[in-house]
Amino acid sequence: VQWCFLYVDVSIAGTLEVGAGKKFTSIQAAVNKSGSGDTILVYDGIYREEIVVTKSNIQVQSVNQWGAILDGSNHTLKTAFRVSNANYVKLIGFLIQNYKTERVTYTGVVVYEKSSGYGEVKYNKFTNNITTKDKVLYQS
Repeated sequence: VQWCFLYVDVSIAGTLEVGAGKKFTSIQAAVNKSGSGDTILVYDGIYREEIVVTKSNIQVQSVNQWGAILDGSNHTLKTAFRVSNANYVKLIGFLIQNYKTERVTYTGVVVYEKSSGYGEVKYNKFTNNITTKDKVLYQS
């Protein structure tokens, strides 16, 4: 008697849409529902969020380059994207503006906290972000 075991991975990568009239109105809600291999498409609009990504192998992308605007609400929010304990995360095509933090390297996009750093941050534009450290002002 011979035995044969067949393993079938039934997980299917999907696309989650964010924007007016879409299933998700916030990027964070779509990130929370995403799974490995998923793409989150963000339609044009202004999103006032601090997004925390804790899932590996996802892509968060503006449908139109710089059409999805992450806005720090006149410097009241600190970081647009924070990738924590996740790998292979792609952040593509956003306009990231008006964020403020006290850490030089942490305005806009942060990849840290046990993340391997494998991933991509590309085709994004950073403007009017402020970082203060030791009472020195840095601006993007």
